[in-house]
Amino acid sequence: MNRFNRPAVWQANMPQKAGAGDGFLAMPKRTNNATDANFTIPVSTIVSGIYSRSGTNTSRTDTFDTAANIAAALEGMNIGDTYLMALVNLTGTNAITLGAGAGNTLAGFTTVPANTTRWALFEKTAAEAFTIFIF
Repeated sequence: MNRFNRPAVWQANMPQKAGAGDGFLAMPKRTNNATDANFTIPVSTIVSGIYSRSGTNTSRTDTFDTAANIAAALEGMNIGDTYLMALVNLTGTNAITLGAGAGNTLAGFTTVPANTTRWALFEKTAAEAFTIFIF
């Protein structure tokens, strides 16, 4: 299933498919991870829009799925398009370190401190490559 369907927007009194900069159109779903282990954030969680983490007894590393898997799930993206998701750390005392995943590059913050929300903006930079800006 294509998770990157472009809605129609109106520009100059003409309908066209939405593109970068046309606004934030989403109905996110939160997916929580309560395991006390390092974790790979699967593409199904990435496309849900909100990833929350709870239940860790120490700092953990969560790594994004591969760029190839993300590109396959968001197949309607063009190079330069972006996708936004939230990263929520509910652990109370432990930071989460972020890993890029194969084919991805992280930019910005590389941790999500306890009781903090960060945003991850995935920018498609090649057919199977993303820069993930964490802010």
